[in-house]
Amino acid sequence: MPHPSSPGRRPQIPATRGAAHITGRALIVTTDGSLLLVQPSRLHGDYHFPGAAARNEEPPGDACDRAIFENLNLHLTRRDQLLTAWAESPIPGARSEVTLLFDYGIYDSQQIISHARLNRTHIDDWALISPSDALEALAPSQSELLQATIHGVRHLVQRRETPDLNSPYPLPGRSCLSARR
Repeated sequence: MPHPSSPGRRPQIPATRGAAHITGRALIVTTDGSLLLVQPSRLHGDYHFPGAAARNEEPPGDACDRAIFENLNLHLTRRDQLLTAWAESPIPGARSEVTLLFDYGIYDSQQIISHARLNRTHIDDWALISPSDALEALAPSQSELLQATIHGVRHLVQRRETPDLNSPYPLPGRSCLSARR
């Protein structure tokens, strides 16, 4: 049997299914440790971290900012990228997904409730859910993201860096929430 790189034999290259979806997702935590999650209309009941697939040459962080504003009418300040994850689609022939999870900071749950306005075109519901309940409510790939960040959620809550949403001067370098109506 000839070596794969010998003349006359074409090297075996694994089959690909096209480019992966590049997705930006948001980790938004409340002071009581709950997570802001959304239930996309097209995904039949599973919750996800807020966010979206990047369009054309849009950076994943910008896609996430856009989705939070378009779907929840919240303007949040993105902080650090927490992790990057890859998930193969369970559907044969479908594209895989590369997800970048971003820290959007800690907010008072009452302020989130009073500012959020649901866009039912893309999102059926949103909820503030404890991390332990979120493990059950999230889609499997999203649950894996949460498991990878639980330590980070606890760390964020322990820091208690909560911006005052009524202040025109949020803490420097920290998250700031505003709703555009």
